[in-house]
Amino acid sequence: MSRPPHGTAPLADPTPEELQAARVWALEHDHEALLAHRVALLTQASWEVQSDAERHLVARHREHARTLVH
Repeated sequence: MSRPPHGTAPLADPTPEELQAARVWALEHDHEALLAHRVALLTQASWEVQSDAERHLVARHREHARTLVH
């Protein structure tokens, strides 16, 4: 999983609703992030790995949403 650049705050944990919206979006737009998230869950990876995967998925969704606004 990618980490935020040095000196930036880590991403906040997403709400369940935000995570679900990101999953739905990723089904059509970001298979790589969705696959990483599912692999973390299916392999019963550590809580930290699962959380990183969730935050990464939601961050990609937020990034996409920002590009639509601008």
